[in-house]
Amino acid sequence: MSFRVVRQSKFRHVFGSNLKREQCYDNIRVSKASWDSTFCSVNPKFLAIIVESGGGGAFLVLPHSKTGRIAPDHPLVAGHKGPVLDIAFCPHNDNVIASGSEDCYVKVWQIPDGGLTRTMTECVVDLVHHQRRVGLVLWHPSAQNILLSAGSDNKVCIWNVGTGECLLSFTLPELVLSGCWNWDGSEVLFTCKDKSIRRVDPRTGEVEEEAIAHEGSKGARAIYLKNGLVFTTGFTKHSERQYSLRAPGHLDDPIVMVELDTSNGVMFPIYDPDTNLVYLCGKGDSVIRYFEITPEPPFVHYINTFQTPDPQRGVGFMPKRGCDVSVCEISRFYRLNNNGFCQVIPFKVPRKSELFQEDLYPDTQAEMPALTAEEWWVQRKNADPVLTPMSENGVKSTETEELVVNKKATPNVLNSRPVGGASSAAAAPAAEVDIKKITMTVMDECSRLIQDATGKQKDKIDELNAEIRKLKAMIVKHETRIRTLETKTKDQEKQLVSQTEDLEESFLLSDTDVPFFEEEEKEIKAKPKVKKSEIKPSQMDEATKTAFVLSFFTKSQFKMPDKKPAKLDETGKASIVNSIQLKSQSKTDNDMKEAVSKAEKVEEQQYCHKSKKPESKPKRKDEEKTDSKEKNSESKALIKEESCTGSKKSEMKSERKHRDKTDSKGKKSESNHIKKENEACTKSKKLESKSERKDNNKENMCNIQVNGISESKKPESKSSKRKEDETHHKMKKSESKSLKKEGKEDKNLLPGYGMSKIFLSNNSESKSEDEGHHKLKKSRSKSERRERGEGILLNNNGHGDDLDPDEV
Repeated sequence: MSFRVVRQSKFRHVFGSNLKREQCYDNIRVSKASWDSTFCSVNPKFLAIIVESGGGGAFLVLPHSKTGRIAPDHPLVAGHKGPVLDIAFCPHNDNVIASGSEDCYVKVWQIPDGGLTRTMTECVVDLVHHQRRVGLVLWHPSAQNILLSAGSDNKVCIWNVGTGECLLSFTLPELVLSGCWNWDGSEVLFTCKDKSIRRVDPRTGEVEEEAIAHEGSKGARAIYLKNGLVFTTGFTKHSERQYSLRAPGHLDDPIVMVELDTSNGVMFPIYDPDTNLVYLCGKGDSVIRYFEITPEPPFVHYINTFQTPDPQRGVGFMPKRGCDVSVCEISRFYRLNNNGFCQVIPFKVPRKSELFQEDLYPDTQAEMPALTAEEWWVQRKNADPVLTPMSENGVKSTETEELVVNKKATPNVLNSRPVGGASSAAAAPAAEVDIKKITMTVMDECSRLIQDATGKQKDKIDELNAEIRKLKAMIVKHETRIRTLETKTKDQEKQLVSQTEDLEESFLLSDTDVPFFEEEEKEIKAKPKVKKSEIKPSQMDEATKTAFVLSFFTKSQFKMPDKKPAKLDETGKASIVNSIQLKSQSKTDNDMKEAVSKAEKVEEQQYCHKSKKPESKPKRKDEEKTDSKEKNSESKALIKEESCTGSKKSEMKSERKHRDKTDSKGKKSESNHIKKENEACTKSKKLESKSERKDNNKENMCNIQVNGISESKKPESKSSKRKEDETHHKMKKSESKSLKKEGKEDKNLLPGYGMSKIFLSNNSESKSEDEGHHKLKKSRSKSERRERGEGILLNNNGHGDDLDPDEV
């Protein structure tokens, strides 16, 4: 059976819906500035939107209760001399908002609870340090009155709004496009125009890590997640939009990189830390995509897309404190269109029950700051934001305090000394006042010392927690290392099996192949060891990558596996090698037997083949001597026969002369006749040689059948053939010399083949001579066979009889 596995998630069915037009905001002149910004900021009390205004920059602040069509003459916050580029509400005070403008000023405003009744031009504090336009404003997530600003002069300033002073100013190599604090406010993440991401320490201004995020030249955005990971959006070289998930320390190597589409608008990532959802809102898009980030691969899970017919100019995100808990609303967006309409889009989780769903609403960020500005800057403390639980009535809002700016003033030196001529009676009560002040100062010092002691203890506790986290991370790394080692051992076992098969095929296992494990261990030791901290996510497999991402999510202690991967000892290696050798020996024995049987079959086939076509054996020295003697005797007999026929040759000569005198025309016919006879003689000689070969083959077959000889006969050597040719040539020379001595040579005679001379005049005489020559050869072959012992049939008594090859 096949089961379909569905990912379990509470937010898998989140959907967005449009509110009615009466519940939205209309007739808003949204800013037309070319700066890539959201142009909107939202908190549970107010909605702020950057608008167009003549003679400077302004933004609109509306309470949530005032919906519908906005009047053209509605009061604005108009204190800047240039267009406003960015605004941000303070997370610890819903009435305080900061703005950055092209006039190089950063202003902080305090909005009354009921909203604006008249145009506001006076701000609480002006923050002046930038020399060019200010395009980014960010509040610290956990420290009070800490504000970050970035301008086109590549400067980044850290402000203490409570005192109005610039705590730190540092310069980056390129224009800052976006920025984001991490969860506890100890680091800031910037994306710059040079396509790079930079992690910066906000207390020193040092760049801790730098990497190229996306290859496209258009604007990129990056945000910190609650677990410490980094989510980025950007473009490729071909202007394709993409998003990625990265880990701090490996920003140059993304864990996940996905391409979305080929639109031109910059994507603004908006993060909900309570639900771990990321919403992607593109400038000029008509859709909002949302994803869930989990420790399970592929780590960034696509959920759904909310689509509208109109393109969007800007977008605002409501914190969890402002959501409607009764309808299971988890987020709310304020979407700005180009036509001046602000659309409200709540995202809900479908639930049948009307009761409060606690699993959808974990503890969320409260209005209370976790640190003061002095604790964060002077004491260099870091703390997570204060969390508050949610109930059926939402989050109880605390009483907002007014922002009080206490600028540092130099004390007056003249007030330090008392005026001369004062009476002693007036000095007595002054002394009493001084004692009271001293007691107060002592008490203050005691409280300060107690706070310092408690702070040190907290620091120690934080250090211990950090060490525990490091140990947990080490455990996860060791688990991944164990898994990789298990995979390596499996691969080595597979290699061993494949090598044993190769050795079995090659019959024998050489001695040099036995220390295989030692060579493998040397190779492994020789390889450079890569530290786990230096391993990039692209070099990890799925298991290690999931463990790597899970280390950011969970803080629970991981259990080590009970069983460790088995390692091969020396005895184990020796046993494996012995088994391989035994297998190879048994295999080689069987193969040797098969090879012997095949060789026997091949020998039988060769014997049968050679028995059909036998060849003469090389002659011994004594046999060669007897052959030469017989040949000499034969040559002498032939010479005698030719001398006997000398008288006949002289008669033929006289007749030929007479014919030449009488008939000159007959010479031509005689020459033709001579040619034909000569051709007939050559043919007869060839037939005789063939018959002699056949006789020799038959005689050899007889010898094999009679004597039972099974040995394969060797071919005639080249030396024996050369000797026969030399003896034949010598016989020709001796014949020619004997004819010259006797003086019986005639010019009209033509030499024949072999040792005989054929007369051209008489055909019958030539035939008789050929028959006699053939008989002599037969007698010679029989005598040779008798001397060699060939062609003799053995009787019962052991005597041999001559065997004619025709009888065989």
